[in-house]
Amino acid sequence: MKNKRFVIFFTVLLTVLCVYTLSFTLVTRKVENKGRVYATRNGVFNPDLYKNYLDSMGRQNVYNLGIKKFTYLECKKYALKLGLDLQGGMNVVLEVSKTEFVKSLAGKNAVGDKQFEAALKKSQDQYAANSGDFVDIFTKNLKELSPGKTLSQYFTLPDNKASNATDQDVVRYIKEQLDGAISRTRQVVETRLNQSSAMQPTVQQLDGGRISVELPGVDNPERMRKLLQGSAKLEFWRVYGNTIKNGNQANGKAYELYGAASRALAIKNKLKKGTGDTSALAAEGSKPVNSLGDELFNETIVKDSGKVLSKADSLIADSVKKAKDDAAAANSNPLAEAGLDPPYNDAGKFVAMPVFGMAFNENRAKINALLNDPDVIKALPSDIRFKWSAKENRNNQFELYALKAERDGNAALFGDRIIEDAGASPGQTGGVEISMRMTQSAASTWKKLTGSSMDEFIAIVLDDQIYSAPKVNGEIPNGMSSISGSFDQKEAEDLANILKAGKLPAPTSIVAEDVVGPTLGKESIQQGLNAMLLGIVMVILIMGLYYMRAGYYAIIAVLLNIFFIIGILASYDAALTLSGIAGIVLTMGMAVDANVLIYERIKEELFAGKSLRLAVSNGFNAAFSSIIDSNLTTLIAGIVMLFAGSGPVYSFAITLIIGILSSLFTAIYVTRLLMERRLDKGKTISIYNNLTKTVLLGKNFNFIGNRKKYYAISSIIIIAGMITLFAKGGLTTGIDFKGGRGYQIKMANNLSAEQIKGTLDQQLPGSSNEVKTIGSDGRYKIVTTYLLDKQDVKSDSVQNSVINALKTYNVKKEDILSTSEVGPTMASESRGRSAIVFLVAMFLIFLYVLIRFKDVSFALGALAALIHDVLIVFSLYAFLDGYLPFAMELDQTLIAAILTIVGYSINDTVVVFDRIREFTTNFKAEKNIGKVINDAINQTLSRTIMTSLTTLAVVVVLLIFGGPALKSFSFALVIGIVAGTYSSICIATPIVVDFIKKDKNNPNLAVKS
Repeated sequence: MKNKRFVIFFTVLLTVLCVYTLSFTLVTRKVENKGRVYATRNGVFNPDLYKNYLDSMGRQNVYNLGIKKFTYLECKKYALKLGLDLQGGMNVVLEVSKTEFVKSLAGKNAVGDKQFEAALKKSQDQYAANSGDFVDIFTKNLKELSPGKTLSQYFTLPDNKASNATDQDVVRYIKEQLDGAISRTRQVVETRLNQSSAMQPTVQQLDGGRISVELPGVDNPERMRKLLQGSAKLEFWRVYGNTIKNGNQANGKAYELYGAASRALAIKNKLKKGTGDTSALAAEGSKPVNSLGDELFNETIVKDSGKVLSKADSLIADSVKKAKDDAAAANSNPLAEAGLDPPYNDAGKFVAMPVFGMAFNENRAKINALLNDPDVIKALPSDIRFKWSAKENRNNQFELYALKAERDGNAALFGDRIIEDAGASPGQTGGVEISMRMTQSAASTWKKLTGSSMDEFIAIVLDDQIYSAPKVNGEIPNGMSSISGSFDQKEAEDLANILKAGKLPAPTSIVAEDVVGPTLGKESIQQGLNAMLLGIVMVILIMGLYYMRAGYYAIIAVLLNIFFIIGILASYDAALTLSGIAGIVLTMGMAVDANVLIYERIKEELFAGKSLRLAVSNGFNAAFSSIIDSNLTTLIAGIVMLFAGSGPVYSFAITLIIGILSSLFTAIYVTRLLMERRLDKGKTISIYNNLTKTVLLGKNFNFIGNRKKYYAISSIIIIAGMITLFAKGGLTTGIDFKGGRGYQIKMANNLSAEQIKGTLDQQLPGSSNEVKTIGSDGRYKIVTTYLLDKQDVKSDSVQNSVINALKTYNVKKEDILSTSEVGPTMASESRGRSAIVFLVAMFLIFLYVLIRFKDVSFALGALAALIHDVLIVFSLYAFLDGYLPFAMELDQTLIAAILTIVGYSINDTVVVFDRIREFTTNFKAEKNIGKVINDAINQTLSRTIMTSLTTLAVVVVLLIFGGPALKSFSFALVIGIVAGTYSSICIATPIVVDFIKKDKNNPNLAVKS
């Protein structure tokens, strides 16, 4: 072998690098094991103590290489990461709201423009249904709805030359701004997570304006949702409140506005009913608020400690008292009737307070509708803005504030970056508050604002929710302020981190989410390791028994391949996931394929009378072309998955690609190095034993002559499968293709899926529910569309609804092992992307075969075989769906399995084609092309069967021991391997014969006349 020294050098170098990289994992595990021992007291593990221990070790040196020392945090950074499915945690996909961003980019130019609003609504619906480029969809709709306007009339370009800008210029500008907003959003999200206590967060920007966030070990998903979605839009507003100035002068502005709004509604109600003096009421109702104020609030009475109060105090207080005692009286105060208590203390007395009213959560929607009534809007000042408190008060009510906008309609102080620093600190009255230090420009505005607001209130608004509205006691010159509220320490720290990281450029929402509990993660680790170890055992048994000592060299190459895969994953900061373990297990089966090709070639050389050394040399050289061709086609499928997949599909693809490249090196070079080293010592190498020496040797099955029978068998299965699919309405669609919220729940194992579904249908009205049994230990997968179309509904509230619906089965929150959520837009894109991925993979493989074999007959035969294999998988899924103890769904996992099958099937087919090419070159005088091809198939039959058996063995191990998450994936691979082996022999090559016989002028192959 040439370049033997280079192969040795590269193998040693790669081994040393992998050992170095994986050493950080060993050191990290050692520290964490000590932490678990420290945190276990009296047999009970305390997670807080464990976290404190790791925090204390963070900056301490724990690894000394002599030339450099590493702290625990540094070791953790370089250690092999485990995916969420192996350690528990949370994965979310955030999407920047393109609708809100476009609206904010247009600004005042689009305010009140009905065509603009209609175009946004139509575009959002189309984008959710079909995905695509939102800006292109929106601008097309806007031009259709506003044919007389140019885009520059809505969007002002920064160079102030909008009047000369073409529509193409504006579209380009919008896209540039949107791309910039998405990139800045990713940076802000990453900054927030790095400032929080989240361990090893991973933030990636995806296509379509989405951002993927992985948070291993998260035990409070709702807290992370707030941290990720909070836009950090911080504003300071003046408030229409009740104030007392100079110690005794009362100003009941909140009372006045409450009375004006309620009076306008009462007048409207009486006018509708036709009761009372309608003409007088109409005239009175038409008065503007300042006129009503002259009549109702200018008179004053003295009450309560000599303070001067407005007449409105008595009027509204009496009205509220009557509302509580007499339903009839409530009719005169519609706001009170709707559940909005006026701004009084419990005794109904005047107090200085910033609130407009207080209400329980269930009444807020009704109150919002009343305050948006046109008559109420007319009766109130035009600069009033209503906003609710972020939290309930001690009476479990939310507080409503009447904010006063400035002349430009905005808050008194706002901006993208107004906070220089923020932190959680003890409050002056106990509890925790958030202290803030403003930037220099914001501090100047803050000084003027506080100086002009003596004895008044200023509301601190974060993301359109009011956290506090302190009274101003004097000018604040140093830019300091604080937010008080009923915070716990973690919540205050999170809010401080959000403020420090800055405002998100555009609102974001969670469009997909997966939460895996730590219990399920531990089970997945054990199941994955079991599958990997048993897979190794199967490979050892098969290769060792069949190929004797040569088989042991193949086993060494496979083990070295696994070591390289894990080491490379760690060095590239990639996570090892359950699907990644599946990729390693599959790679073990496929890795021996190259060795089988080589060994079968060596056997042929030995049977031809060659010496062992020459047979080894010729065997490696002759198999090289087939090995490269077969692995490159599988690599094509892996690369397509890598660029188009996400989550488990991406993890599987990256592991498969590394495994293919690594196995090529170990099988071709390391195995040869070991064999030639033994030959150099004058020792022999056994390639077979007496039982395996003549297996399938000299067989001459008439595959070509019986091809019509094979066509008929496949046609019957496929047609029956398609009829079954049609009768069932297709395969069950997975959550990532249709959208919904999924829950894996542990329940009593004597329940039927139909029984649980019936309960959910009854308890969750208007929803579509699916229930699947997972295994036999009482696990069920539930997918529901309950409230999926409601964007303001929190995931936790839906989860609680599911738990309440299943309370008759004693389901508790602790019984939920994992959750997932996929929004409609994300589902639509997943469907479209998966279809494109499949078609691209098929086209690239077709193109590769065409280029490699320079004959369209081979490419068409390969394509027909691939389509055959895919249809066989779908057919058997249709037959068996509902009869096997795991979900058989059309989702991204099945698409990944299909692509893997495509890669594996073409692997087999290409090897046969390669031998056909060799035979047609060596036997050009032979006129019967069918005989030549049939001989080539029989010549490669031993290799085809052996590689299929080894791969099938490890996949069956994966199916049995890999855990519920891999059942459907493994089962599809089992079908695909069998179908792929069958099609490469009985479908692909016979079709090549049929195509060649139609081509009388084929320059490459002779045709029997």
